Amino acid sequence: MLNLKPEEARELVGRPIHDSRGERLGDVREVYFNDLDRNLEWVSFAADDTLRFVPAAEVRDGQDRLTLPFTEDIFDNQPHIEPHDGALSNAQVARLHEFFHTFDGHTHITTASEGEPAAESVASEEVPLSGRQHEPAFGTGAPVPGEPHDVTLQGNGNFAP
Repeated sequence: MLNLKPEEARELVGRPIHDSRGERLGDVREVYFNDLDRNLEWVSFAADDTLRFVPAAEVRDGQDRLTLPFTEDIFDNQPHIEPHDGALSNAQVARLHEFFHTFDGHTHITTASEGEPAAESVASEEVPLSGRQHEPAFGTGAPVPGEPHDVTLQGNGNFAP
């Protein structure tokens, strides 16, 4: 499990990442931090020219490589996620949590940004969950301004906004 400070997490970029069988999946492209608490949350790598994401909590740091506790074929059904302006939206983070079964129902889903988070980008806990302006609202109805909206996920293979 990676529990790194932002400056340590940046050193992961470029390191090889392998599956549980020892197969090389690619090199780490970016590290993403939770915008609310600034903890390392996601690691991305490119496999066959496709950007893949894994929860940072699942990455094991070995002497010469990073290792995942699952095999390469798990990524066959991973939803296609494209960061916008170096960040993952609430909907994209929710899709990744759904895919990896890492959402516990209590965690506040928030955006995640690549690189070291800037101190001014950290939101207070009183800021409601909301999408970006260009994101359509998902869920049971139109969101009321200033209130969070429910995210209804559509299954694998759909593109997240």
